[in-house]
Amino acid sequence: MTLAIVLAGTFAACDKPGYKCEGEGTCESPRCCVHEDDVLDTYCVVDGREFDNLVKVTAYCANKKLN
Repeated sequence: MTLAIVLAGTFAACDKPGYKCEGEGTCESPRCCVHEDDVLDTYCVVDGREFDNLVKVTAYCANKKLN
């Protein structure tokens, strides 16, 4: 079970085909990716978790600092 969770986190952090990505994948430097053919198709990864926009990344990181 633990291995499945670790692998799922690993795959979530991988860049998807057709996307250009920048950042380290941390709250200080989220890894944000934009589809090469559709600039409105984006996602960000922080701590191995995928978010569909920066607002959710900001909320996640703010909550993380509080806990």
